[in-house]
Amino acid sequence: MAAGLPALAIAKYMGHAKVTTTLTIYAHLFDDDHTDAMAALGALGQPTHHGDNVVPIRGVG
Repeated sequence: MAAGLPALAIAKYMGHAKVTTTLTIYAHLFDDDHTDAMAALGALGQPTHHGDNVVPIRGVG
């Protein structure tokens, strides 16, 4: 999967009847620490720099 192959294609190649089998067996090989997703979520609470015409929603900022 690190090479860009879909999990379903790998499952078929490995002879697994279900893609969940492939994901369960090889889950330890995926070292995605979700850094990008966490940074994006953290940015949601940051004030914007669009000038004074932007009003914070729900008291954020």
